[in-house]
Amino acid sequence: MSSTNSTAPPDLNKTATVVFIFMGVAVMMIVVPCMCLRYYCFERRGEALLPNESLEATKWICGVCAFSNPPINTSCQLCDSPPATFVLAAPEFEAMDGTLRVDQLNPKQRAARFRKQWRRYFDGHMWSWVADLPPEDKCAYFVIGATDEGQSIQFGPLSSHLAKQTVLGRILPSWWFPHLEERRDLAFSLKYAWLMAYLTEAYNLHAKFTLSRATIFEQSMTALAQAPIDMLCRLTIVTLEGESAIDAGGVTREWYSLLALAILEPKQGLFITNKTDQSFFINPNSAKDHGPNHLERYLAIGRLLGRAIVDEQVLPFQFSVPLFKALLGYPVSIEDIRYLDAVVYSSLVFVRDCTSDVAELALTFSATLDASTEVDLVPNGRAIEVTCANKAEYIERMVQYLLFDRVAPQLEKMVQGLYDVLPQELLMPFDYKELELVLCGFA
Repeated sequence: MSSTNSTAPPDLNKTATVVFIFMGVAVMMIVVPCMCLRYYCFERRGEALLPNESLEATKWICGVCAFSNPPINTSCQLCDSPPATFVLAAPEFEAMDGTLRVDQLNPKQRAARFRKQWRRYFDGHMWSWVADLPPEDKCAYFVIGATDEGQSIQFGPLSSHLAKQTVLGRILPSWWFPHLEERRDLAFSLKYAWLMAYLTEAYNLHAKFTLSRATIFEQSMTALAQAPIDMLCRLTIVTLEGESAIDAGGVTREWYSLLALAILEPKQGLFITNKTDQSFFINPNSAKDHGPNHLERYLAIGRLLGRAIVDEQVLPFQFSVPLFKALLGYPVSIEDIRYLDAVVYSSLVFVRDCTSDVAELALTFSATLDASTEVDLVPNGRAIEVTCANKAEYIERMVQYLLFDRVAPQLEKMVQGLYDVLPQELLMPFDYKELELVLCGFA
């Protein structure tokens, strides 16, 4: 079989590029207002979120994480705490049965309890981040997000500027805040019912994929990464080559399951596992396994997450807490390092709280990426000794490196892929643990 190659004139290439960019901008100008209009019309209808919302009144509220649980549950669905377990409000209650100090919470309880520590607030003039649980002592907070639309995401101090926009830098309209506040305060089941009802209204076309079971990973990742935006905002129908099954949802569910498991396989080199709780975080060395195309993989994964929400599919993606936070643009801190590596977290806390001469630890402003690669946290960092005078900066640089710098390109593609499929406003009412439930369901 022969093929004929031709090269377009330079002027034609420039014209094509301009046309492509113009079309992309035009699509976004049409799609985003339409999504907002659909949302507004849906809200105006005032339909019940569930056939019987009074069922919420029968649930018990977890004293550790405030999650609503069905009466038949003997432990919290979110943090596994038994009923009548509470976190101490004051030291004098320490001797009471069924109480825990904050420092006695296990990682799962802690992640669930602090899921509502921060929230966006709009006072009529300015957006800001408000703490509903007191910020922890000696703890600086940061946010991951773009400072302006079209810019790369960055890691920076918690600020009001980043509260007024999405992770990708799009400014939030002031009219959105009352809707956000109303939905955010709902119990998870009602919040999820609202999301599904909206998606049913907004996403009613179908995108069909025909794939081979033998090459399902490669084909699927390529199809997701290269799909035009309008194809992403549709329900999924999957057909497997050579198999006559009619997809009444079963084949599509199998596709989601097979692809998710393939993505998480160690041989793919896309994610690394926390040995403590087996949660997944982005592999900083993904380029070694996938070369220059590794970022396309993360774009596809982000789009897969978005499509799974639209298709009401659950995925076996037990991502780590800081990764779920990053997808939402939720504040992070040194406390999130515990969910990546408990040993590193303990070491950083020791340095932070150490009252003796830190110089004796022989630390420098550098970190180890792998067995053979040392990375400077600041220019010429490996030559700068950590002392009591600069240890606060060292800790902040390490937190930034561990949570963001080493995986920034991959994370940005995941975020972009997720919000290629649905606007972030739809996920803002959910905290990071609730987002885990939306994507992964209950264990």
